Amino acid sequence: MDKYYNTCALRVSYALNYSTHPINTMDRQVMGRGYQGDDKQTYYLGVFDIIELLKLNWKELTWKQPTYTQVKEKIKCGCSEDFYHNMTSKDENQQFFEELQSIQRKGIVAMIGTSGLRHTTLWNGNDFVDVDFGYYNFLKETNYIVKDLYFWDLIEGE
Repeated sequence: MDKYYNTCALRVSYALNYSTHPINTMDRQVMGRGYQGDDKQTYYLGVFDIIELLKLNWKELTWKQPTYTQVKEKIKCGCSEDFYHNMTSKDENQQFFEELQSIQRKGIVAMIGTSGLRHTTLWNGNDFVDVDFGYYNFLKETNYIVKDLYFWDLIEGE
C-alpha cells in the first residue's frame, strides 16, 4: 500500500466536503484535477488546486488588495474578508502570525514559501489546526519563509 505524507489538500477537501460547503456543490471546479472518493465526494490533492478552487468559487484574490489595515477594520465591523498577503522575511512571518491571531476569525489558509513549501490548512482563529496534530506552524517555527499567504474567511454559522 502506498503511503502519502503530504495530505494537506486532501484534508482541506475533506473538511469542505463534510461542512456546509461540499466541493461538489461549488459552481466551478478545477478541470481535470479532482478525484472522486468512495463517498462520491470530490477531493483535490494539491495546494495549488485548493487555491484555484477557492479563487474560482469564493473570491479572486488579486495583487491589488487593500492594505491589511483596511481589511482588518472591515473584519472588526463584521464583514467577511478574504485576503492575500505577501512577505519577504521570517520576521514578517512572525509579525503576521500575531496579526492573524488578532482578527479572531476562522478560515482556510494556503501558503507558498521557500524551499518548495506548499501547505494548506484550517485556521481556528488562534492557530493552524494541524499544529494540534504535531505539524509545524510555518509562520513561526521553521526556517521556511512563507512568501504568499491566502486566507478565505469562514463566517460562523455558514
